[in-house]
Amino acid sequence: MRRRLLTRVLPSGLTVVFVALLWLTLAPPQLGGRTVMAVAYGTSMEPKLHRGDVLILRRGGPAKVGDVVGYQSPVLNRLVVHRVHRIEDGKLIFKGDNNDFLDPGLVPQSAVQGHLVVHVPRGGFAVEQLRKPQSAAGLGVLAAFFLVGGGAAKRRRRGPAEPEPEGVGPGRLLIWLPRLRTAVAGVAFVAGALAALGFLHATTLVSRTPLYQQTGSFAYTASAHAEVYGGRSARTGDPVFLKASGPLDVSFASRLEGAKLARSASLTAEVESTSGWHRSIPLAPATALPVGRSTISGSLDLRALRHMLDLLELRTGVIGSPYTIRVRAKVRLLGATGGAVIRDTWTPTLRLTLDGTTVKPYDTTFVQTAAKTTPTVVPARLELGVASPSVSVVRAGGLTAALAALALFGLLLLVERRTHRPGEAAEIERRLGQSLVTVDSIEVSDVTTVVELGSIDELIKLAQEYERLVLHQQRGSEHAYTVVEDRVLYRYLLRPEPALRAVEVAA
Repeated sequence: MRRRLLTRVLPSGLTVVFVALLWLTLAPPQLGGRTVMAVAYGTSMEPKLHRGDVLILRRGGPAKVGDVVGYQSPVLNRLVVHRVHRIEDGKLIFKGDNNDFLDPGLVPQSAVQGHLVVHVPRGGFAVEQLRKPQSAAGLGVLAAFFLVGGGAAKRRRRGPAEPEPEGVGPGRLLIWLPRLRTAVAGVAFVAGALAALGFLHATTLVSRTPLYQQTGSFAYTASAHAEVYGGRSARTGDPVFLKASGPLDVSFASRLEGAKLARSASLTAEVESTSGWHRSIPLAPATALPVGRSTISGSLDLRALRHMLDLLELRTGVIGSPYTIRVRAKVRLLGATGGAVIRDTWTPTLRLTLDGTTVKPYDTTFVQTAAKTTPTVVPARLELGVASPSVSVVRAGGLTAALAALALFGLLLLVERRTHRPGEAAEIERRLGQSLVTVDSIEVSDVTTVVELGSIDELIKLAQEYERLVLHQQRGSEHAYTVVEDRVLYRYLLRPEPALRAVEVAA
C-alpha cells in the first residue's frame, strides 16, 4: 500500500501542486492570472534594463512615483515599461531612465498592466526561439512522446529466441502501431497548442490610422540686469528672478502635419495656490493661425502678479507659496480630412512654479505633440515565423486538426488493443511484476512432494504467505509457475487449450 502511494498517488499530487503553483505565479490575465511577460526591445530603461531582457510584471496595488511598471500606452498602442515620473490629478506621467523627455500623454491607473518584479537578462532571445513554429512543433512531439508514447518503452524486451506472449498478434503490427499513435498524439498536441494560442487572442483588433499630428514648443524670455545672466536676457530653462527681471514673455510655436485644417489658438496663464485658490490671466486672445509653422505669444507681468499674491496672503492670512503657473495654449481645429469631420481642441501646457523670489520651470517638457487617429477594425493575425495566418483561421484549423488527430489516436488505440490481447501468461506477468523470476529450469532434487494447484490465485497466496518468489519456466507454449517451501513444490501449469476444443467453442 505504501509503495502504491509513493509510486502513483504521491507523483500525481506533486504534479497537481506544481501545476497550481505554476498557474498562480505565471498565469497571464487571459487565463485569470496576474502575471504579464514582456521582452525589452529598446534602450530607454538602461542601465537597469537592456534590449532582449525578459520582464515579468505582476499586477498589484496602484503605481507610485518611482515604480517601474508596464502600461498600455494610448499613444503608441502597445505595452511600455517605464518609471513613474510624477502623478498629476490622479494620472501618471512616465519617463524612461535613459530618456531626456517624458512619455506622451497622461496615463490612468487602469492602464497599468503590472509592476516589474523580476527580469531575466537576455532571456528574450530564448523566448523568441521558442516562439518559432519549428521549436514549438519539436517540443510538442517530444512532450507527446513522454506523455503518451513513452509507456511503450516500459514493455519488457524479449530475446530473439523467446516467443511472444500468448494471444499477441503479428509482431510488425505491434511495432508500427505505437509509433504511429505517438506521431498522431504529437500532431494533436501541436494543433491543440495552436488552437489555444488562437483563443488567447482576439479575432479582430483596432488599427489606428493617422489623420494628422500637431507639434508645439513653449519658450519664454525675460529682460534682466546684465550681471545676472552674463549680459543676456533670461531664456527658456533659466530661473527668472522677480527683482532682477522684467515681464515674462511667453510664446508657443506650433505646426500641423498630415491635414489642411483651419486653426486658431489662444494663450492663458492659470495661477493656483496650495490652498486651492486659482486665477486665470489672459495672455493672448484667440487668433487664426496661418498654414505651416505659426507662433502665438503673450506677456505676464511677474511683479504685478507677485504684488497681487502678497495682497491675497495679507487679506486671507493663508500663505499659498509656492504657487503653480500653468501656461495653456488652446489650439482649435476645424475642417474635414480622411472622410471625417474634425472639431478638435488641443491644450498643451507649460508648468512653472512661483515662490517669493523666483519663477522656474517645473520640468523640461517644452516640446509636446498630439496625434489624431481614426479606428479601423481589421482581422488579427498571429506571427508564426514563415506565415502570419489570421486568428480565426488558427482557431478553426487548430481545433479541427486537434479533434481529427484525437479521433485517429482513439482509433489506433482501439486497433492496438484488439491486436494485442494479452493472454493469461501476460496477465500473470503483469500481476506479479518483480515477484516473478523466469528461469531455464527448476531444481527438484530436494523436493519430496509436488502439489498441483488449480489457479494462479492459490499460488500467489502461498507465495505471499511464505514470502517466496514465484519461479516461471516456459517449455514451448506451456508455462509452469512454482513456489518451493520446506521441500514441497507448489505448481500451477498453464497449458494451451487444444485447437479442436477451440473450434467447437467458436462454433
